[in-house]
Order: sequence, then structure tokens, then C-alpha cells
Amino acid sequence: MKFPTAFTEAPQCLQCCNAATTAAELKAALAVRREYVLPGMPMPYMEDVVRAFRVAQGAAVYIEIGTQDRGNIAWLAREKLARNATIIDIDYGVYSDSERRLATELKAQGFDYHLVRGDCLSDPVQEAVHSILNGRVADLIFCDSHYTYEHTISEFALYRPLVRSGGYLLFHDAQWPGRMDAKGEEAKKGKGYAILELDRFYPAWMVVGPDTPLHRPLPTSSWEGHWGTLAVFPC
Repeated sequence: MKFPTAFTEAPQCLQCCNAATTAAELKAALAVRREYVLPGMPMPYMEDVVRAFRVAQGAAVYIEIGTQDRGNIAWLAREKLARNATIIDIDYGVYSDSERRLATELKAQGFDYHLVRGDCLSDPVQEAVHSILNGRVADLIFCDSHYTYEHTISEFALYRPLVRSGGYLLFHDAQWPGRMDAKGEEAKKGKGYAILELDRFYPAWMVVGPDTPLHRPLPTSSWEGHWGTLAVFPC
């Protein structure tokens, strides 16, 4: 698809994400993710993630929401984050083996690692995150939790204020449109429509696949949507 010029004039701070994913970048990322992938689960699609997370280089305070296998944090810790960075890992589920593995690795590397379990929108989780930050703000927050419209708007409202000026708030699977009445399920809008609404007031840039130019959010042409794709909000 061809984009109008105004849709692709990304700010200078995101030009690093415009270059195509390199074979070396992808190989390094997948090598780490492979160590952490959960039994029976497919390898993650990293072509767009690798491009988007170029903005994580040197981050000293990093928050990830919806961590599951912990492989993304492990990759960032090895390849991107500052040494001794503070890492806040927020997830609702219990993945004991991955949690222990990551905690052991990060402790050995000297990171300040905190696992916070629970609903990322809940008061207890919010209180725990604020306590860990203790007045600091994050360089980068990555949201990869629920895909609903309401959850995404709420997540943005709660976590964007925790990002420093010049930092970044990222959302994964940012083009998922929701669902129609397939299989008798209630039709609901999803994360993709929330990103479109947020973009009206907070400019977002979409990182799609290994080499599509960065562009402003657009609605997908089908209800199947596109898994993968990251929305990057410069703060």
C-alpha cells in the first residue's frame, strides 16, 4: 500500500526504526527468544519488534506489561538496556520456570529486577509500580497485555505519565481491530481502534513487518487484522 506523504514523515527520534530489520539483528533476537519460548508455543515474530526496540538502546528504567515467557526482557537485557537498569515485569499469569530463569539471569548480570503479578490496571499493581519507581520515570514502557479497546485506553492513561519526556510508550499487536459476530460472539472493537483514537491527540507511529516505512495508524481493511505490528508513542 502507498501512504500519503504526511503519514510517513516520522520524527527524527524514530528514524532509527525506519531502516529494515537486518539479518544479524533478527538472528541475535531469535537466539535469545528461543531459549525462553514456552513448550508447545510458536517462536515469536520479531521482524517488527527488532526495528521498534532500537529506541530501547541504553534505557535505564524499563517496564514491560504482559511478559509471559520473559524472552523479550531477556533479549533486551542482553542487547539493549543499560547495565544495572531497573526492570519492572508485570504479568497476570504464573509462568514459574520462566520467572525463575529470568530472575536468575538478571541477578547475575546486576540488573535491578522486580516482578509484579496482577492486573496491570489494578490499584495494587499501580501502587507496587509507583513504589518501585520511587519518583523516577521510565525510559520505555512496552504494553503487550489485553487486546480490548477499553483496556488499551486505560493502560495508556495509567502508564503514559510514567514515561519521561523523550521516552517511548509501545503497544504490541496494535492493528488488531477486534471481532465481528463470528461464531455467535458479540462484536467488539479491539486495540487497533483504541490506537486510532489515541493517535488523534498523541501521535503514534506504526512499525509493520521488516521494512514497511513508519506511518501513522490506519484502520485495517479486514476484521482479521494483523498480529504483530507495534505502535510507538514518543513522549
